[in-house]
Amino acid sequence: MSKRIRQRVEDSRRLELRVNELRPVMNMSYKDPLYIDPELVPDGWEYFWVRESVLGEPDFGRTVEMKRKGWTPVPADRHPEMTFDDFLGRMSHLKGYIFHKGLVLFERPKEFGDMERKAIQQHNEQILRSMPGTENFMAEPTIPARFLVDPAPKRGFT
Repeated sequence: MSKRIRQRVEDSRRLELRVNELRPVMNMSYKDPLYIDPELVPDGWEYFWVRESVLGEPDFGRTVEMKRKGWTPVPADRHPEMTFDDFLGRMSHLKGYIFHKGLVLFERPKEFGDMERKAIQQHNEQILRSMPGTENFMAEPTIPARFLVDPAPKRGFT
């Protein structure tokens, strides 16, 4: 066998080995590392990833803000399959918590979340109602805004 043919065969084998290595990685069933199966979340609770740091720099303000809203870190012993063993000891302050690339998994009672979402919705509706010129869109079906009360000003003389 000539040297040129032997080289092509070796290149072909290397390519085939590389393709076989990449096949499991390149399949289209990619799973987001931040995905939490809803069945893992206890009834009456909700989970949320909270930023703990950005590029290694701590962001203390964000965790304080979230704790004020009722969020607390999820203990690592509840989901041991989601924990990372920090054998280098770089993140000792996160020991006992579930974390991933600057994010920590937090939890809070679902009723707190419902109250916050309701307050945000009311605030957004109030902003929409306060915009001048939106009174004419009340019955327009293509406008996604929904008003619970009549925002149009009453005009009349008494």
